[in-house]
Amino acid sequence: MKTSWDPANECCLILLADAEFTLISSLPIDSETKSDLVGKGFPKGSNWKLYAGARSLAFFSIEHSVSSFALSYSVITASRDVPVISFIILHDYYTMARILRRQLVGIQSAYFRRIDKFQGMSSTQTKILMENMLPLRTSTFKVAVFPFLTRRSYRKRYETSLQWRDEVENGVICSATRDLHKIHHFRTLSLQFESQYSVSGIVQHY
Repeated sequence: MKTSWDPANECCLILLADAEFTLISSLPIDSETKSDLVGKGFPKGSNWKLYAGARSLAFFSIEHSVSSFALSYSVITASRDVPVISFIILHDYYTMARILRRQLVGIQSAYFRRIDKFQGMSSTQTKILMENMLPLRTSTFKVAVFPFLTRRSYRKRYETSLQWRDEVENGVICSATRDLHKIHHFRTLSLQFESQYSVSGIVQHY
């Protein structure tokens, strides 16, 4: 497996789930790719204010990009105007596998390498995204047998963001990346079923 990449060729961007779907990117992004990212980058559902502080990680392919794959890190906010902020890396498959093998610390590294490119964000948005990324430095995935390994999705009631990370997020990622030569498309938190993901965690409503 290839294990290195040139950060200069790394395209990182931030999508805001505002009325305009504002995009702030380190490199130019064409309209077709942006449309694809808006459709796939944000977790699906509504009433996200109930989940402020949560995060949703996703891995998926991009039809209109030469980078072909995306790794999205979405943070849920308490804002009605910008309920979700997504930091997305676009690159080739082997780069994504390397980031996932490093337990997602690569996402954090990519963000801080490009932080000067994202000055268009408000200080509040920057703080929310940065504070949510910091725990990645010490995150550890639990490799265990989860009941959804043979299913398309796993539904669980949402208690707290930490509980979801421990009990669902880790399991989704471990399941999807057991074989880094064949990573399944995944979403760690969504409020509704998304057919494009082979493995996903879906909030079970009370």
